[in-house]
Amino acid sequence: MSPNTFFPQPSYERPPCSICGRTMMLARIEPEPPHYDRRTFECVGCNRSETLVVKYNNAATIVPKG
Repeated sequence: MSPNTFFPQPSYERPPCSICGRTMMLARIEPEPPHYDRRTFECVGCNRSETLVVKYNNAATIVPKG
């Protein structure tokens, strides 16, 4: 998975690290254009970080951008 990936990601789920497989921790949420968030996850096992841009609606359903 590339560092900046458009990925459907429900708010309660955390992706596995693409290097060591451990569950990553949500480190930051930054606003993007309306209805999008940039979410940065960090791995406590190998210190890798991954950024995902997700779209959401008022019902908290996450859909991929694009």
